[in-house]
Amino acid sequence: MVVESDAIRWLKSTPKKSFDLVFADPPYGDGNAAELPRLIALGYLQPHGLLVRECGKRESLPIPEDNYEVVLERSSGDTKYYLLRAKGSAPGEL
Repeated sequence: MVVESDAIRWLKSTPKKSFDLVFADPPYGDGNAAELPRLIALGYLQPHGLLVRECGKRESLPIPEDNYEVVLERSSGDTKYYLLRAKGSAPGEL
């Protein structure tokens, strides 16, 4: 399933479904950096699931460490990219 929508609005209005991969590229500086990972951690991501999150290079992305581990962090231009794995994944699984 591919959904092109405001992620926070969609998550709040959709019955929970578990996904293996969530890609989120919200508008930079929208003030919702912490809300999206928190909402996804409420059951939208499989235990082995991955969250690809982008934010502005100068933004701080709060990562709920109880729910995610950072697999990869990179930057390019004005963008930071994070690959987060939901806790509960099998060791070595990506």
